[in-house]
Amino acid sequence: MNTAQALDTAGIPLDWLRGRLFRWLLSAPVFRWLLCTRDRRLGFHAVLGVAVALGLTAIFPAFLFVVGPLVLGVAHVASDLRYLLLRRSVPRGVTGMAVLFCGALFALRMGELLGQRWLGASQEMMLLEVWAGASVVAAGLAERRKGRAALALGAVLALGAMAQRWPELSRLVFAHGHNLIGVGLWLLLFRRRLGPVVPALILLGAGIVLTGSGATLPLAAGAGGLSFAGQHLVDVATWIAPGVPLRFLAGAVLSYVFLQAVHYSVWLAWIPQEDTRAEGTTSFRMSFRSLRQDLRGLLAPVVALVALVPAAALVFGASLTRDVYLSLASFHGYLEVAMVFYFLVAPGALRRTA
Repeated sequence: MNTAQALDTAGIPLDWLRGRLFRWLLSAPVFRWLLCTRDRRLGFHAVLGVAVALGLTAIFPAFLFVVGPLVLGVAHVASDLRYLLLRRSVPRGVTGMAVLFCGALFALRMGELLGQRWLGASQEMMLLEVWAGASVVAAGLAERRKGRAALALGAVLALGAMAQRWPELSRLVFAHGHNLIGVGLWLLLFRRRLGPVVPALILLGAGIVLTGSGATLPLAAGAGGLSFAGQHLVDVATWIAPGVPLRFLAGAVLSYVFLQAVHYSVWLAWIPQEDTRAEGTTSFRMSFRSLRQDLRGLLAPVVALVALVPAAALVFGASLTRDVYLSLASFHGYLEVAMVFYFLVAPGALRRTA
């Protein structure tokens, strides 16, 4: 049985459970009203996703920080590639350029992990600037939008100059800001109407305030949620928020954990729903078949990695595996930046290929 057949078989019991759940929910008028149109359904789903992320961050932040990347990390990187490249009407040259830069950034982080001290934030920021600039030029040539391309290129050069002036700080700011970039991409490129998701955005803002202020810290401490699998959140503060004054440290860490969880919801739930043509939901088997069509030869490696990362955590330790994953997978955040510049200059490329 190959990977596609295995996924199709796995979808059978999942679709049975999905059917039972939907029949139960639709028996209640309020859920029938919420779920029968895509806009209302996605607004409800977004509120639920933010609420779950906030609840787990408030009570079990260490669990969320350790387990989230191990279980959802690879799948959300694959979703980045799928919805920003493989499903879009971008030229093959742009896709090839993305593969080249993703590979270069992956290799740079690998070298840094292996102790090559001459590799670091400065080289990483330079690669991002070149990639984003090349994306702007490619988009300008593809759709002949010289004015937009000139403005976007100016923004890339200005941000690149700042990043080269303060590379370590820029990489740190990007690590935190990248979790919000996904929300921005969702609203800017995929969301048709803002109204249905306003409650989720209000809850997101409230969550940022609550976690960023450290207001949820006593709740997590009381529940014993500040440590998990030998990992205490204080231990990771040195690289999540190095140099941050002690009174702001808890807020910086908790807001990072919260926004990271929201980021996963964006790529694994909200954007996939936005990108469906039908008003209704798709079954698991339909989703798996669509995934096979989009990823093609990448399907088996992606499925293998989804399974191997948690397995590696059992062998080498959850914290170490998570740290290595977060470092090596950082290229996907730069993909988001490069492609948002491309789509801002060439919005026609957002059309689905199939």
